[in-house]
Amino acid sequence: MPTVALPTHELAYETRGDGPPVLLIGGTGEPMIAWEFSGLVDALVAAGHQVIWYAARGVAPSGCPPLPWSVTSMAEDASALLDHVGITTCTAIGYSLGGWTLEELVRREPQRITRAVLLASAGSPADATIRDAWTAADHAFVDAGGRIPEEFTRLMTLMTSLGGPELSDPALVAEWWELLGDQQEQWTGEGELGQAQVAKSWIEAGGTTGAPWPGVPAALVHFEHDPLYPPAGAEAVAAHLGGAEVQIVPGTGHAGLFNQAEATVAALLRAVASS
Repeated sequence: MPTVALPTHELAYETRGDGPPVLLIGGTGEPMIAWEFSGLVDALVAAGHQVIWYAARGVAPSGCPPLPWSVTSMAEDASALLDHVGITTCTAIGYSLGGWTLEELVRREPQRITRAVLLASAGSPADATIRDAWTAADHAFVDAGGRIPEEFTRLMTLMTSLGGPELSDPALVAEWWELLGDQQEQWTGEGELGQAQVAKSWIEAGGTTGAPWPGVPAALVHFEHDPLYPPAGAEAVAAHLGGAEVQIVPGTGHAGLFNQAEATVAALLRAVASS
């Protein structure tokens, strides 16, 4: 697997396909294989794109630079990767925390991103709901220096990854609980704490609506039962982003990229094709 050597750590990445480039920016602790598992990489390549995706700082097999981190740190990594692979402009998809990274990248280098697709990500203080509770827990995690029992973080992830009828599906809940038993293996060093610091920095800056948007075309893809980014807040955020188009994938929660992969990939392809 290729890597790019940054001043404080190495960043592992992959590229596939030819054509207009699309950068994929993963969510909290998201392993690189998740993009392939969902079918998105193959679908984008089949649609005639070059796809670039990577393991964010703190996620194996990338390195873990010294703390503290911020959303700016993440955007700088993404920018350095694009420099390394020789891409001056691209469409980008950011999932969850990866969407926050993409927002910051757009604000720092609006000429570089031709279209920003924010997946289960964009939000404002007005639509926080469960996100307020998640934020409080995340802040406690940061303040405790990352010393919270694994079972609690596992449960937090489970309860926000699934949504609506998914939480009443015993087989799906059991599948996710088992899957999340391995989530600590995805981190390198203090990666989990570092990415929690990133989340804290985004919240404290006011989320998606905390700063002006530079006019880059944007699209939002939300999940019907996502407790972290409920679709009810999508229109207000879309207006802040200059009239971003909004799509809602039905029947799933925050982890809809995996639980409703086909519908989510279709929505993302439509969003990318609009660029």
